[in-house]
Amino acid sequence: LDVSFRLGAGASHTVTIPEPWRGRVGRIGVISAFSFGPIAQDKPVCDVAAKRGGDPVDQWIMRSGVTTARTDIDYYPPAQQDHKKVEIVESIEADYSDKAGSPFKRHTYLGWLDVDPGATPIDAIAFVSANGYFFDVFDVVLVPRREP
Repeated sequence: LDVSFRLGAGASHTVTIPEPWRGRVGRIGVISAFSFGPIAQDKPVCDVAAKRGGDPVDQWIMRSGVTTARTDIDYYPPAQQDHKKVEIVESIEADYSDKAGSPFKRHTYLGWLDVDPGATPIDAIAFVSANGYFFDVFDVVLVPRREP
């Protein structure tokens, strides 16, 4: 959808679904990462809701180490990481050194949200921060549902 935004503590952002897609969405891919704080494995990072006419019709929780992860997770040695990485979309060299003083890469991740077929059509996706850290969404991808 070519969108990007940052959520801080208690912040929200709504993304409008293009009209031709509203009845076809089967999966939502969220390219994201969080920063400036630890969130333990499987803990909430962001609440997401598919909406129709302003009302939620499907909901998910993006979780640390499940559907998103810390962008600079490699700053810490593996034994000190508090959650797992998920599917990496892109890695770039960090502009600072890791805890040991070595270069490392920051990552963005892909998390999948499966849309209940009974929830469509949807006209928006609402994101609400679930903690006090920064949550960055770098893009949202729509995948059509499979026709029976």
